Amino acid sequence: MLPETPQLEAFLAVATTLHFGRAAERLHVTQSTVSHRIRKLEECVGVALFDRSHRSVQLTPAGVAYLKRVSGAVRDLDRAEQDARAVGSGRQGRCVIGYSGAASCTPLLDALEAVMPALPQVQFELQRRALLEQLDAVLSGELDLGSSFLPIPGGREGLEVQAVAALPLRAWVAADHPLARAERAPLSALAQERWIVLSDRAEAGFSSFLRRRGGGGQAPPIEADALDATFDLVRRGLGITVLPATPVAPPGVRGVPLVGLPAAQLSVFWRTGPLHPLVRALIEPADRSQRGPQAQPEGDGHPEDQRQQPR
Repeated sequence: MLPETPQLEAFLAVATTLHFGRAAERLHVTQSTVSHRIRKLEECVGVALFDRSHRSVQLTPAGVAYLKRVSGAVRDLDRAEQDARAVGSGRQGRCVIGYSGAASCTPLLDALEAVMPALPQVQFELQRRALLEQLDAVLSGELDLGSSFLPIPGGREGLEVQAVAALPLRAWVAADHPLARAERAPLSALAQERWIVLSDRAEAGFSSFLRRRGGGGQAPPIEADALDATFDLVRRGLGITVLPATPVAPPGVRGVPLVGLPAAQLSVFWRTGPLHPLVRALIEPADRSQRGPQAQPEGDGHPEDQRQQPR
């Protein structure tokens, strides 16, 4: 039978004060309670830990050996309790978040920016994965939270899904492109353009999602596996791309509002069960941003639009 924590605390108090009365004062209990706990501990260990044959209380050799081990063990127990409370409250721990290419500039990252200063002991890790990989990783526990602009496929038990943002789609073109000064454009206006698409590996089918709605152009698309590479190719005039609106357009690139397309809806998903406190801390500000001005960016890349964008 393992000793109970109050018994160990009584042992440490008596061992350091060598006095049952002072130990009781330190623990805020009666002296008889301390004596009872020490007797129970000695019964559990099977040897006498204190020599009470003289006026003063002394540790036995067995008590000296026990003290060396127990003092560190009790400190570890205290730390374990503190760590458990910190993790349980969301003030400490590790949170692994999955995202795909087009979801890398979204209210989810705004939520991260909002909560991170208050959680300096939390280790946040972002992993870029395709949607199907994210779904499997969330169910297996590798990811605490997944996110995507694509519809989350049904038929998967054990997942909770929540929409947190709806961002209008933009046709991103070079600053000197003929469409760069258009107030808006239909998707059909891009039919003769060479498209630059995030590869399905990176974006989990976002490009396929657009092609099913009439986008894609006549020429074979250029595939890029990163968002910054996509915008760099657009800036160089090598093609155009369609992605959700961002608060500030990348340099040398203009976002033209598209008509006739629904907004891209960002959803987050997590494993069914008790909600990870760090996930809750992220979902709540991200969900609030859906109802605020950041959820519906009105800027299209002009400098004057950028000044009006909330941050």
